[in-house]
Amino acid sequence: MENKMTLLESRLKNLLLYSDGSTTRLLSLLTGREISVTLHYQENLPFEECRGFKNIINLFPSHFSFCAQPDYLLCRLTSLHHENTLLSENLVFGCTNFLSSTLLEGLEQGEIPLGYLLSHLEYRREWLWQGEKDSAELQNLFHPRSLPSKTYPVKHYLITRQGKPLFYICELFHLHQITEYFCNSDTFEQEGVDGIGSKKSC
Repeated sequence: MENKMTLLESRLKNLLLYSDGSTTRLLSLLTGREISVTLHYQENLPFEECRGFKNIINLFPSHFSFCAQPDYLLCRLTSLHHENTLLSENLVFGCTNFLSSTLLEGLEQGEIPLGYLLSHLEYRREWLWQGEKDSAELQNLFHPRSLPSKTYPVKHYLITRQGKPLFYICELFHLHQITEYFCNSDTFEQEGVDGIGSKKSC
């Protein structure tokens, strides 16, 4: 039983890390539940102040220059959850110079998942890194959120449109909770998900 759960978690982890679609839709599909977003922090920061985020600059020194001196960066910290169960935490930096008024208005509402706001746009996702990181490496990045001490699946990427960078995004997943919901989801009792299996795998 334990080996089956370990294998299932591994397959779910790979799906979460390497899927190039909307994370909100994917979590809803895997858990069979409605996903809500909570906005913890959102602020437009002068670009020069953002250079103080050394944790991001040190992680991707060659990529953080993607913003090419915009006036401001939008810093946004959210979590995705079902009721009180956390499923994902998300850090976003957006180049406000390149964001449309419609997109900015949607972001200002706070509780609309970014994936839904981008669904009407044609854009590219440029992967920076996917893998696992310990909470100690992530805590500063997701401050003031408190991360329990463990290893998390994490992916970093850019959202670009017509060659212009719109967002830098870091997503962290609470894999155990996602796996538990998957095993208790009626959606996959029979059909399952390609490459993962069905509820019978749990």
